[in-house]
Order: sequence, then C-alpha cells, then structure tokens
Amino acid sequence: MVEREPEKNSNNPPSQWREHAGLLRLECAPMSKSARVVHDFMVKKHLPSVFSIWGLVSLLIACGLSVVFLQRALTVASETGAGYFAALFLAPFLYMLAKILAKPTHLEVSKRGLRNSWRRTINFNGEALNWVDVERIAVIQPGNTSRAQSRLLSFQGKGRTVDLKVDEVTEIAMLPALYNAILQYAPHVPRDPEVQAILGSDKANSSYTELWLKALTAPPDRSRLAPLLPGTSLQDGEYTILERIGAGGQGVAYTASSRSTDDHPVVVLKEYVLPVGVSHASKVDSLEKFQREAQILSQISHPQIVKLLDFFFEDHRGYTAMEYVPGQNLSALVGERGVLPESEVLELAMQMATILEYLHSRNPAVIHRDFTPDNLILTAGGVLKLIDFNVAQQQKNTATATVVGKHAYISPDQFRGQVTPQNDIYSMGATIFFLLTGVEPKPISVSHARLKNPSVSKELDAVVARCTAVETEERFTSAAELNESLRALQSSSTATIPEVAKSNSQH
Repeated sequence: MVEREPEKNSNNPPSQWREHAGLLRLECAPMSKSARVVHDFMVKKHLPSVFSIWGLVSLLIACGLSVVFLQRALTVASETGAGYFAALFLAPFLYMLAKILAKPTHLEVSKRGLRNSWRRTINFNGEALNWVDVERIAVIQPGNTSRAQSRLLSFQGKGRTVDLKVDEVTEIAMLPALYNAILQYAPHVPRDPEVQAILGSDKANSSYTELWLKALTAPPDRSRLAPLLPGTSLQDGEYTILERIGAGGQGVAYTASSRSTDDHPVVVLKEYVLPVGVSHASKVDSLEKFQREAQILSQISHPQIVKLLDFFFEDHRGYTAMEYVPGQNLSALVGERGVLPESEVLELAMQMATILEYLHSRNPAVIHRDFTPDNLILTAGGVLKLIDFNVAQQQKNTATATVVGKHAYISPDQFRGQVTPQNDIYSMGATIFFLLTGVEPKPISVSHARLKNPSVSKELDAVVARCTAVETEERFTSAAELNESLRALQSSSTATIPEVAKSNSQH
C-alpha cells in the first residue's frame, strides 16, 4: 500500500492517501505463504510491542531463551541424539524468521530521496539515497524468471542501490504515484523506457492496474462454469453474447452486441479463462499473458490490423472486445476455392508485408509469432486484416519465449525461443507457400512452391524459399526489403531474387 500519513491535528478521515511532509510510503509483501505463517505466528502474536521498556525487556528475554534452548539442544544431542532432531526442526524455522525480519517492509519516498524501512515490532529506517545522488533508474529482469511483474525497479546511485520488486507491492494501484514522484523529484535522471510501463502513469496503464486488482481480489469461485450462452450479459449489460464463433487452448471467442460503441455495434469478445484455486504466482502469470495482448493492441493503429476496443475482467475471466471483421480467413478461403492464382497471391503477399513492416517498425518491434492463414482475414473488399495477438511479443535485446504457434509456420529460431522479426518473415513465406500449393509446408525446412505446383514462377518461388531459409541471415533482413522484392516482382517479370540452396527443401 502507498501511504501519505496524516499531518498532526488533521481532521481528515484515514484513507489510502494521507499527508505527512510529502512522504510516500510503498508497502511490500515479500513473503511466501509459508513465510507469512511464520511472520503472523512469531512477529504479530509472540513478539510484544517495544514501545515500552517492558516490551523491550520481554523481547531481549525471548531472544536469550532461544539461544539457551539451542545451546541446550546441541548439548543434549551430543549425549543422547534426541536434541539433534529438535535442533534440526528449529533451525530452519529461525532461519526463515531471520530472512523475514531482514527484508524491508516499505520503500519510503520524499522530496529528499528514498530509503528502505522496516515497520514491524521494531521500526527503523535504512540509509537514504538522495535524489541528487541517483544516477540511473533501471529495470532489471532477474535471471531466474521471465515474468514481467518480477522485474526490479532499481534506483542506482553513488555507492549504493535501492531496489523495488514490482510484484511485492501490496497495492499496485498506487504505483503511478511513485512514477509521479520520480517526475517531480528526479526529472533529469536517466531512466529506462520500461519504467513508465511498469509503474503505469497513463490512463491505459491505470486500466490494467484496475483489471489486476479485480482479478487478484475476486471471490474464490466462479459463478458460471459452462460456456456463455446467447443472451448472456457482461459488464453490467454493456455486451450481450450473440453466438460462439470459436474455441481453442487459450479460451473461447464470441460475437456480441455492444451497447455504447456506435461505430462497432457488433464486436468479437475473446474470453480468457483464468485459473481458480492456484498460487498467486500462477494467477500473475495468467494475467500477464492477458495484459500483454491488450497492451500491444492498444498501442497499434493500422487499418489492416484488428482494433482493440475494450478489455475487462469478470467472473475469473478476462475479456478483450475486438473489432468484428466480416470476411473469411485464408485457410478457409483455400479450402473453399483451392490453390489461388499467382497474381492474387502476390497481391495478398504485398499486403502481408505491409502489415509486418508496420509491426516491425514499432519501438520496440512487435513480433506476431503466429502469422498463419488462420489469422489473416480477407474482407469482401479485398483488404487483408491480421487478428489474434495472443502470443505476440515486443522484441527486447535479450528476449526469449516459449514455443507457441502452428509448427508448420514456426521458424527454427522461434523453436529455440528467439523473438525477432525474422520469425514473422519465415511464417509469411510458409503462408505464401500454402496459398500457392494448398498444403502446409514441411516444418523447419526451406519451402519451394514449384515442387508442389510447377505453374509457380521461379521468381516467386525464390521469394518463398528466401523467406523460409533455415538460417536467419539467409532470409530477408526486414519486411520492408521483402515488400520491395514483391513490388519488383509484380512490376517486372525479370526481377532478380537471390535464391536459397535447395538443401533441406520442401518435397
């Protein structure tokens, strides 16, 4: 919780925001469930208040008795062996208690600087790091986890560092106040771009924070267990389910009528079922996956990419309200019409490259990672639209990810967990192969459409082969370069495309 404590003689009622010399106090809860039991038993109940001399005396006596007990247990152990087992039982318990007591409970921020503080039975403050001494505000990802919420916010100064683990803050709705303090007291200190995203300083991030609070404090049981039926209302009547249009491992998709979006009277509601009765960490992981798609889509504005309209949480389910795109996905189109003419495939390929060019030009680049015929919808007007950003990621210098997507369209580097624009370029080449041949490509191989459909031109076959090169450096370096080659191929039948060796090629 973030607190501003009340001024003396203040008549204001207690609240989460209370004034005291501009102090901002973030409360942290760095304890596992077992550690919390130890803390509640030993600290809350059995360590008396030390605000009196008798409390201090009692605490010293308790500590002394513990030392005597350990000494006696070790002595008995050497004589009978019985005390050995008692010591083994007690030592981990005391070690856990020591770790709990050593961990700061709060991060205090003022106009002078920031410091850790311990506010338990005995209250004391750590050494302050003044704002004038802060040299950088960094975001650090611990090496043993890839969870975004586990990142450390590190205030790095001259000779010392103050760290804050984001998922240890008990009231994440107050994190924007910390960002405002940074802007107020340290506006010129260099900070990583992720700082703003983590602390949530704008309206969108405030909405994410509200979603997290609702999800993590929801009642333990679901009110509905079955899929939603037509006529079901969500979000206090804002959305009414029309029909179920799809289901997969990540959830269910419905069409729904929208009460307040005049431009989009019909929307697609994607439902993400969040786990019930699991650990806090598991809930956080699920929420991060849900938030990632909403956050990426909220930052995208392109006529050929499905638009995010809303997102919310209800009954242990996360929902994204998406633009409804009437049309047919390319997989169904080929299933209905068969192999598409090369001229039409070329037109579609240039639209694909334009979409990827936009995504990869974002800062950081957005990698779709599931660029397949199923996720490309062709409207009646001939416009191609990309949907389903469920596994999309923003590219980081050290980004790695789990393997997701349809195997026939996943590049070797994506199988290794790498997140780069070349992931999508490979998938696009595999998609072009499918449109030209009517069959899915062989996974992890160079695809040559002419081996399946001899009517395909050598030039377009070379484009497909270069897109699906096994080695990343042999592919097109960017979607922009790929788009240039496609335009050249359309305008001139003599366009020269570097060929990829047919070793490991599609048969």
